[in-house]
Amino acid sequence: MSTTIKTISTEQTIPLRSMVLRPGLPESTCHLEGDQADTTQHFGLFKDEKILAIVSRMQSSYLTPNDWQIRAMAVHPDHRREGLGREILQFVLEQGKEARTEIIWCNAREVAVPFYRSLGFQKVGDVFTVPGIGPHYKMVFASSDTFHLYEI
Repeated sequence: MSTTIKTISTEQTIPLRSMVLRPGLPESTCHLEGDQADTTQHFGLFKDEKILAIVSRMQSSYLTPNDWQIRAMAVHPDHRREGLGREILQFVLEQGKEARTEIIWCNAREVAVPFYRSLGFQKVGDVFTVPGIGPHYKMVFASSDTFHLYEI
């Protein structure tokens, strides 16, 4: 399957966010704080002009001022287990490497922990609940030197 990853607008993320991450909730719950910030980028993975996967990358200080947070990652239900989530997240991780971003982190749903681990993320801390959504873990992608330096 030939795919393309492109920068997209916040509005282009909403249908997939709604379908996958907030089913049954109003679309207004799909707009996130920071969506419109100058340092935020949204990406869509396309096949035949159709968005099949999305992810948002926001500058968000976790341990350093230039850390990135991954938010609202979703793959269309009809295209799960095709490697699309891995492809779009690896795209963002490569950007982070090129930008020399020390830490990329996310709040991962409990069911997504194995996926993030397979890409090199590590769980940090205990499970916590996002009201109305469910159990999550903070997960961090960083070099081993960074983990040692900050004692994450």
